[in-house]
Amino acid sequence: YKWDEDGKLVAKVYVAEVSSGAKFETLAEAFDAAAATDTVTLLADCELNTQYALTKNITLELNGKTLSKDVAKSADGKNKMIIVQGGATLTVDGSVEGSTVKGGLYAGVSATSFGTIVANGGSYYPAEGKDDCAFQSNGNAQSGAGNTITITDAAIYSANDIAVYLAGAGTY
Repeated sequence: YKWDEDGKLVAKVYVAEVSSGAKFETLAEAFDAAAATDTVTLLADCELNTQYALTKNITLELNGKTLSKDVAKSADGKNKMIIVQGGATLTVDGSVEGSTVKGGLYAGVSATSFGTIVANGGSYYPAEGKDDCAFQSNGNAQSGAGNTITITDAAIYSANDIAVYLAGAGTY
């Protein structure tokens, strides 16, 4: 139990669990606590309304739940939800029916900080309130390195003509 903003005692709602069995009220807390190569499993639908910079290898098991970003609630007003950088890999397991991501998954943030995204199953949309892409790669062809985005057995949706944006060097 915990005290809410109105001073009422309410039950904690855990939205994610890491490989160790520890449970968290936010996905960001679970990502922070996870060790490299851990699996973070969603226990409930949840929002991640900030840009989270992922710098370690993590598997995110959607578990039939929805991970979303509401741009109206976000301080940055942007589609970016998870930015995989520093050579890290985010593997998204969306194999359970109903698994959905509504927010931008970005591989790399600059010409020198690359990332890898592997999406296995699930449905992917831009963030609520943002007409943008579900996947994006940022990179630089002159750097000699690049990002990797691999999408298998997934549905990708966009209200505009860009569902996946691939800029610069990389493997797609």
